[in-house]
Amino acid sequence: MILGCTVYCLTLYVSEAHIYGTTCGKTPEEMFINSAVRSTGAIYRALLGQGIVYHPKAISCRTVLGTWFMGTLILTALYGGSLTSTLSLHRSPRPVDTLKDLLKRYPNAMIAVKDNSQIHSYFKKSEVWHHVWLTNIQKNVIPGKLHIEDTMIEVHEKRPERSPIYVWVAERSMLVKQMHKYTEDPSVCDLYVAKEDIVRSDWSLALIRNSPFLLQFNEKINRMQRFGLLQKWQFESWNADRGACRPTDGRNPTGKTAISITDTQACFFILSIGWIAGFIVLLAERRVDYHHRKQIVKQNEIFKQRSKNFKKRKGRKRINMTIADREIPLSIISDPMH
Repeated sequence: MILGCTVYCLTLYVSEAHIYGTTCGKTPEEMFINSAVRSTGAIYRALLGQGIVYHPKAISCRTVLGTWFMGTLILTALYGGSLTSTLSLHRSPRPVDTLKDLLKRYPNAMIAVKDNSQIHSYFKKSEVWHHVWLTNIQKNVIPGKLHIEDTMIEVHEKRPERSPIYVWVAERSMLVKQMHKYTEDPSVCDLYVAKEDIVRSDWSLALIRNSPFLLQFNEKINRMQRFGLLQKWQFESWNADRGACRPTDGRNPTGKTAISITDTQACFFILSIGWIAGFIVLLAERRVDYHHRKQIVKQNEIFKQRSKNFKKRKGRKRINMTIADREIPLSIISDPMH
């Protein structure tokens, strides 16, 4: 912006001082260069927080100055909003998506599993997770009679700072279904469901071979899927209960990047349009000013010519009046024969 103002002023200075400087009869206060200097001075004072004392007379300078203030207003608002959101929003470390990464970050994490569940049996017998079972899981097995909501309350219980993190390993569908109820702020997810699939299991319905209900069962299931009944149930009873907190997208809502130059492209687009409009108006003003100067020069030449003619006529009239008033002897005009 400062470079643009400098180029703008230099253009006006060259055009004023070297092209029209000798033929212009205007005072220095009325020249274009003063308008440009005042515009640039106003911009510099605005940058220093001193405000504007007066506005420039040139329309192009006002266009450039108005565009500058519009751009600075937008950039200031964006910076203020980004700074406010950065300082005021809840900040939390980015969650991990694997159990190994979690244990690397929190070696003393308390990993809880439900007693006699599939994941409990897997960790207990797995050779890969044997060390994790002994150090992090064995003492944190939740009794099987404990209700799901009570388990979630214990997992989400407020703990002192730097205390071991509490992790619950269970079925993904049940976790996603229940976790949003224990989030205090709907815009901030305190709980996070990792992406890692520790154990996969297949669920099925057992029907007797050649059962007469098999064809009816398959037909009903296909009709439910074809008419969108399954999607309706999922939307009404599943997605609606999840609320505004979407913790399973793999992103930390509190770890969003700040506003960058890429996000302010519209502001620079407005500034560029303003600068282009200012220079177009400048060219138009220069064109009008050129014709105005040309008319002034012609009027000055006509005025000088009329002044010269008037002085000549006035001089001749004075000479005639002097001759008429002068006294001439009679001997000069009498006939010598007499």
